[in-house]
Amino acid sequence: MSGLADRLDDLYYFTLVAQYGGYSAASRVTGISKNKLSLRVAALERHLGIRLLQRTTRKVALTEMGQRLMEHGLAMLFEVNSAQEMITNRLSEPSGQVRITCPSLAARLVMPACITEFMARYPKINIQLMTTDKRFDPVTDRIDIAIRLRERKDIELGFVVKELGNSVRIFVATPEYLEKKGAPILLSDLSQHALFSLIDIDHEQSWEFTDDQGNASILQANIRLACREWDIVRHALFSHQGIAILPDIICHTDLQSGQLIQVLPQWRSPPLIAHMVFPTRRGMLPAVRVLVDFFTERLPGLFAMNIGYENNKPK
Repeated sequence: MSGLADRLDDLYYFTLVAQYGGYSAASRVTGISKNKLSLRVAALERHLGIRLLQRTTRKVALTEMGQRLMEHGLAMLFEVNSAQEMITNRLSEPSGQVRITCPSLAARLVMPACITEFMARYPKINIQLMTTDKRFDPVTDRIDIAIRLRERKDIELGFVVKELGNSVRIFVATPEYLEKKGAPILLSDLSQHALFSLIDIDHEQSWEFTDDQGNASILQANIRLACREWDIVRHALFSHQGIAILPDIICHTDLQSGQLIQVLPQWRSPPLIAHMVFPTRRGMLPAVRVLVDFFTERLPGLFAMNIGYENNKPK
């Protein structure tokens, strides 16, 4: 059987149907007949030997494999359209305002130099950057680009999701605190320590951790300080008052310098996925397009700079 590369046209038609939620909607938007869309999607399903769409008399729904293939199809369309539009619009200078949302933690780590560099490159583009952990709806809230840091990527019809990096939550403390209180040996030992968290929900928090052998454990933690403001958590941490549960991207510099030590390094949480959500290329303003391209180029490297270190273990 030939590969999927020989069926890129069919993948294109399938992605249109999946993106717009059905044959009729895709036909109205693209002008391609429903019959042609149906025939090409059916041909792709026969070629792959899998069902991509569940058809009923009233609607079309994606199968699990169809959902996954749609993500790749959207990414493919994004890259192809990006190349075409780069050629078509290379002589026009983008301008206008771009609205971005970004978690405060990610904004602190990767946005300062990134935004400054972009503004220098595109002086006619204005940036409205909303640093918040609130989940905005890109359509109703008129968001052009959403940067998100979550355990699951957000998949929304009509939008492209591009992964930028990932992070895991780890336990950290100062050497002074561990010298005074002793380092925990078992996950259950954390109940004897004051714990800090950047998640400001109830003080009784439930965390899933996995060790180096793949063994999973649920930590029911009584959080002494639950606060989204990193400056406050950091001050408590460096006042040697407890152990913090933090994404590793925020600890990189302090771990390298020895100001913080990773506690229970064999345990880590499911990864947090840094990803960018933005509309498909169709109808995207030039200012948004160039910022998407810029983030695609720059953000993965900036996230990677904040991840990866040699574990500092208590001696």
